[in-house]
Amino acid sequence: MCNGLVRERLNAVLDRVLDVQVCAVVAPPGWGKTTALGHWARRASVDVLWWRADRLTDDPLRDTLTGLSAALRPCVPRLPLTAAVDDLIVALHARTDPLVVVIDGFEQIASGRVGAFLERLLMATSAHVHLAIGSRVPPPLNLARSELASSVVGPSQLRFRSSEIADLF
Repeated sequence: MCNGLVRERLNAVLDRVLDVQVCAVVAPPGWGKTTALGHWARRASVDVLWWRADRLTDDPLRDTLTGLSAALRPCVPRLPLTAAVDDLIVALHARTDPLVVVIDGFEQIASGRVGAFLERLLMATSAHVHLAIGSRVPPPLNLARSELASSVVGPSQLRFRSSEIADLF
């Protein structure tokens, strides 16, 4: 899933997801969003669930519910294949250990309804549930909400530094 140079500097930046509820990694195609999130997830000190968003239907919210249900099933085996919003809230709220849910390729499902759903989900679960979003476009969430502490990682953080280029070669 993620080959290449593991950049500890970038891992430290992504560790901030544990201090906030939403961390958005937003950059154009080819900037290494998936690789960075993958490297971070491999060494994370908490459980990380991963879902690569795909546009399966004309309903991005349904696609999101189906994808998150599939990602959560290893932790919640009785969760329906396409859980209702309340089922996901109950499943996540029941967890006591910190958990990061990664949604990669978020641009595939970005819509106001999905943004409102994710805000509701995070507001209804406890602070130990974190969301990391990898996307080509800013997620349609109100990242300025004081109730949802957030962090945005952009091209300036993803850009390779001179020392990292030297390490790569």
